[in-house]
Amino acid sequence: MSASCAGVRKVDTTGLALVCDHLDMTVWDAGDGRIIRAGDRTRSLEDARVVFDAYDTAHRATGITPRPYEVVQVGDRFGVVVEWVCGFSLGAHPKFGSYTASEAGEALGEIAQLMHRAHARKGCDMRAVFITMEQRIAPHVPDDQAQCLGELIRGIPVRDTLLHGDIHPGNVIVNRSGLRLIDMDTVGFGHPVFELACMNAFIFRGVPVKIEEFDMTPEEGVAAARVLWEAALRRYFSGWDEDEISTASVCIEILARLTRCFGGPKYLEAGDRFVDHWMQQNIGGFRALLREALPQVDRLDF
Repeated sequence: MSASCAGVRKVDTTGLALVCDHLDMTVWDAGDGRIIRAGDRTRSLEDARVVFDAYDTAHRATGITPRPYEVVQVGDRFGVVVEWVCGFSLGAHPKFGSYTASEAGEALGEIAQLMHRAHARKGCDMRAVFITMEQRIAPHVPDDQAQCLGELIRGIPVRDTLLHGDIHPGNVIVNRSGLRLIDMDTVGFGHPVFELACMNAFIFRGVPVKIEEFDMTPEEGVAAARVLWEAALRRYFSGWDEDEISTASVCIEILARLTRCFGGPKYLEAGDRFVDHWMQQNIGGFRALLREALPQVDRLDF
């Protein structure tokens, strides 16, 4: 082990049961109710420690995220050993397990509320990420809309709220202890509106694409996404009046459509071919939304 890795246990995963090997993440069963998570976001020791600290901060503040145990070295990369949270995923069934779409949306809103109790400047600065997306989209929209969009994003208050970065039904586990939020590898910080925008983008992209798996019509997929999102929004903003929720939701929708033009913040650094695919699919709808929505909102008040 190199000097830079001093104090970090090296793990041989040979013989460990593989839990999943998906996209940029590999997970092994470490025994004793623990798993090892290693992926592109923990390639360096520094990155792995950021993820570990995010798990630790969120767990201490909310109790809904897995307990972290240690940073380990796995081959030429690093990983984090965390509690294995068992149960069923809200995203595993068209009826969301025993939940209706509305109840699943309320669960997402509650999870986001709880997550945002934690404060720490861990992971990526989501405000900077959205400013980068705004700069990259600017050549594709009219100049006046690009200017208004830039002013809107730069006017969002700076916050140190800990953001999960990937809250969606598949990352919410329901078990006897209640709701749990897993997969902290996309952690960042900033204003909660960025989290809500990512949630919206995933719900309206992710739920409808499962229509074949769930034996749903396209119309049913879109309807389920709408019910899910509206319930999540009501739960997150419980206590707000309808006008306040409406103003916030317009801002969230603008930012969500922006993320969909890139496939999502975590894909922003993907190759141009990948980004071009998402841009071609979503830029028309984004331009139309800007024409309609930008005059309705010029600042954010939460």
